Amino acid sequence: MGTDIYSLAEYKENGQWKRVGEIFFDRWYEKTSSPFNARNYALFSWLAAVRIWCDVKPLSQPRGFPPDFDNSKPDDVFLGSYSYSYFYLSELLAVDYNVTFLDELVGVDISKFETITLKQHLGRNYFETLEVLKTLGKPENVRVIFGFE
Repeated sequence: MGTDIYSLAEYKENGQWKRVGEIFFDRWYEKTSSPFNARNYALFSWLAAVRIWCDVKPLSQPRGFPPDFDNSKPDDVFLGSYSYSYFYLSELLAVDYNVTFLDELVGVDISKFETITLKQHLGRNYFETLEVLKTLGKPENVRVIFGFE
């Protein structure tokens, strides 16, 4: 049994947050409305300190839903059951992805650790998702909301 991420993206238009449709791709290159949609423990550990298995510093501890998030329709979207959080695109774009840390490659044998960049750690799909998010508007008006199950 593993951990999965459930996410959605929103952009602000005329002062109102609107959810995006199926503009992202999953790992099978099928359209989805979920920007982060694969079981990627590297991403989970960095985004919200969930399933930490390496020396990466989390971007933030889970901070719950945004204060202005309308989660009044629980059947509308499933965002997991714990560690809810969110980031504005502006926050994700401000990150130094060239920072390095020790990444555990095999088991807990320290000789198997390797120094890698955060960019390597997160992988190509994460950066493809950022590119799609950039098309939605000003970075301070685009956000990703997520949780885990």
